[in-house]
Amino acid sequence: GTQLTAGKNNPDKRRNILTKIFNNANNLDSLIQTNSNTFTKSKYILANVFSDFKLDTLGKKLSVNFDYFNYSIVNDNTFSSQTFLSNQELITNSFFSQNQFAVQDLTNYSTKIDVEFPYEWAEFSFGSKLSFSKTNNTYDFFDLTTGIPILDNSQSNVFDYNENTIAFYVSTFIPINEKWESQIGLRYENTYTKGISKTNNQETIINYSELFPSIYISYNANDNNSFSINYSRRINRPKFSALNPFRRFSNRFSFYEGNPFLQPQFINNLEFNHIYKNNLSSSLYYSFTNNGYSVITLLNPSTLIREQRPLNYFQLHELGLSESYTLTKVKNLETYISFDVFWKQFLNYLIPFQILKVLELA
Repeated sequence: GTQLTAGKNNPDKRRNILTKIFNNANNLDSLIQTNSNTFTKSKYILANVFSDFKLDTLGKKLSVNFDYFNYSIVNDNTFSSQTFLSNQELITNSFFSQNQFAVQDLTNYSTKIDVEFPYEWAEFSFGSKLSFSKTNNTYDFFDLTTGIPILDNSQSNVFDYNENTIAFYVSTFIPINEKWESQIGLRYENTYTKGISKTNNQETIINYSELFPSIYISYNANDNNSFSINYSRRINRPKFSALNPFRRFSNRFSFYEGNPFLQPQFINNLEFNHIYKNNLSSSLYYSFTNNGYSVITLLNPSTLIREQRPLNYFQLHELGLSESYTLTKVKNLETYISFDVFWKQFLNYLIPFQILKVLELA
């Protein structure tokens, strides 16, 4: 079979923002008037070709999928700003205007092969997936303060990013007896990435391999009670935009800079579940996130410039209990009640000395 999906979106956003600034005596000091117009054009196309091959009459089969995905977006943002005193008098030389024109094009090719081998005592499945992604980003910054567009090369950017992934997996489902069943799986992934900042003349190559096990065991004690326990390890990769090392200024004292050395974060989940009479569900869970990443804000005390950049800087432990109950005692009425209580511990392993080193390197 084949499948084709496509879409197009052209939203326009217009904003008028008035910012009031007060002095230490809490009296109005000045006003900043900002007008912003953003025109966006985006489109995507997803094509899929798949086929299932029956290997015998016992249920063995081979499945093959080929996918093509393309997404492109154009953002044309123009904004202007000027500052007035509290008496509405325009401050001299406070007017400025600029245009940000950004184009992103993302293309992905992937293929996946899955094989299923069912037997009376177990079901085996294994397969592999290849994925090739390429994204091109262009960002042009124009100064419109004089009324004539002037390209500012110091704030413009060209960044290309390639990501290739190969994965293999094997999974086994074993119904031990009428009460017990289990499933065990293992996935291997190798990822190769290359980021090229043509503006900064910088190339960053990262290559890593990881294993992702999963275990599931369930026990049906009787008609009223069933128990299960499962463990899995997952990966959460950063967005392409977070890897672009170019600095994007929102004003003269603030900018955002991507991190081409940003690594994925890994999540380990362990969960124990109990279901009573198909109405009361209880879940006790623990989650551990390693090499976690997020955007942090750093202030350089000497220049007073605020910078934002994504960093791998934390570990996260989470322990929780979740309860839910479905009440169906009243005819034609169903009530669902749930609550969740949890504890989280956030560990920041970037000590202040390391943060200062980051600022010095920048």
